[in-house]
Amino acid sequence: MPRRKTPVSSSTPAWRRSSDACQRSAAAALRVAAALDADPRTTVVLDPEVDIVCVLPAGVSAAAASTAAERAFDTLADAGWHVAKLRVRTDWLRARHPEVERDAETMTVLRCCLLKQEHAAVADELAAALAEHLDAARVFVNGGH
Repeated sequence: MPRRKTPVSSSTPAWRRSSDACQRSAAAALRVAAALDADPRTTVVLDPEVDIVCVLPAGVSAAAASTAAERAFDTLADAGWHVAKLRVRTDWLRARHPEVERDAETMTVLRCCLLKQEHAAVADELAAALAEHLDAARVFVNGGH
């Protein structure tokens, strides 16, 4: 028999409230990752296990991805989106995405933590903003092409 989910209330133990919040965060991260994965302009670094999504522009080298991520980080901030940057070893990323040209030892990707309950409400909007800003940055880095 399936376990019945207990509604969250002020009398719910803290560990249970935390568990529900983690489930919502993970669900939001999966929604963002699925939207980015379906978008041909972006590449999801790996499927989120909890509430973190990492993404880079699709079809670029390690160096170009880093430059685009840096630019997108700034333009996203200007637009009110607060994301982080993560530096990864290019060889590590290429084990999952061999199409990324290894023209740098390390590369920068964008990292989003969907920790708050409010993040679930903007997951689709966040995914669209990430794809849009990364693509615009990729085009800029490629000289408008």
